[in-house]
Amino acid sequence: MFAGHSAFKKIQPFWSAYRTQNYGYSKFHFVNGTHLLVEWVSKERLMHHGSNACQYLHNFFLYSFFFLVYIYY
Repeated sequence: MFAGHSAFKKIQPFWSAYRTQNYGYSKFHFVNGTHLLVEWVSKERLMHHGSNACQYLHNFFLYSFFFLVYIYY
C-alpha cells in the first residue's frame, strides 16, 4: 500500500507497461496535430503545499472536463 490507498486487485495486464499507486492528475498540452505533451502531477507532491493545492486539483479536473467536452462537441 502506498499513502494509505488500497492495493491493486487484479494482476497487471500484458498491455500495461507501468502502473503505480500514486494518485494525481495529468496535464495534456496539444502542440499541433502530431505532437502532444503529457505531464503527471503527483497528489503527494501537491499535499506539501497545503489545502489550496487540493482545491486546485479539483478545479483542474472540473474545468478540463468542460474544456474537452467543448472541443469535441
